[in-house]
This record gives sequence, C-alpha cells and structure tokens, in this order.
Amino acid sequence: MRITDGSGITLEKLKVIIEAYTKPYKEQMEKVKTQTAQVTNRIERQTARIANSWKKVGAIVASVLSIATIVAFGKSCIELGSNLTEVQNVVDVTFGSMSGRVNTFAKDAANAFGLSETMAKNTWVHTVQWQNPLG
Repeated sequence: MRITDGSGITLEKLKVIIEAYTKPYKEQMEKVKTQTAQVTNRIERQTARIANSWKKVGAIVASVLSIATIVAFGKSCIELGSNLTEVQNVVDVTFGSMSGRVNTFAKDAANAFGLSETMAKNTWVHTVQWQNPLG
C-alpha cells in the first residue's frame, strides 16, 4: 500500500531522503559518543592512579606518624620511670623507715583518688618539707 502526500512522494521515498540527509549527523554523533567514552575511560584510569598514589602517601604518613608516636611513647615511659625513681629517692631520704607506708599510701591514692603514684609521693614529700621548718 502506498501512501502519498499528494505531491507524489511516498512515505518510503521520504524515509530514504531523511535517512540520506541525517546519516552524516548520526555518524558524527556516534564518533562523538565513542570519543567521549574513550576520554571518560582515560579520566577514570588517571583518577584511579592518583587515588592509588594518595593511598601510598597516606600509608607512608601513617607509618611515619605511628613510628613517631611509638618513639614518643617510649621517651615518655623512660621519663616517667626516671621521675618515679627520683621521687622514690626523695621519699626514702625524707621518710626513712616510714617510706613503706608512703609507698602504700601512694598506691592506694592511685586507686582511690585517681592520682598517679608519683603525684601522691610528691604531695607527701612537699607537705613534709613544708612542715619541717615550722617545727
């Protein structure tokens, strides 16, 4: 069955004419689509590479910070041990035979009042040293 518009052009002929005129545009659109997909793939690959690089940098920074933290913790432990030893020497000199009771108090104070052993001993030593001149 042939349908015409009155000028003698059939729908089939009109379809062929339209396809002939639009074919170059369709081909160009396909090329643009292909190029866009290629650029998108390149961008995704570069983004992945950058992300991996930042992950490596992050891992390096984290390891450096963790090493620095471990070293700082070690130094802190040594310093605290040194301070406790120094305070213990002062307790032994200040209290003499009663130093055992001060040690017991310091350990109990750590549990009861949240004081460190060093702080509790320092408090006792300073109290005694302050009271000695008063008689």
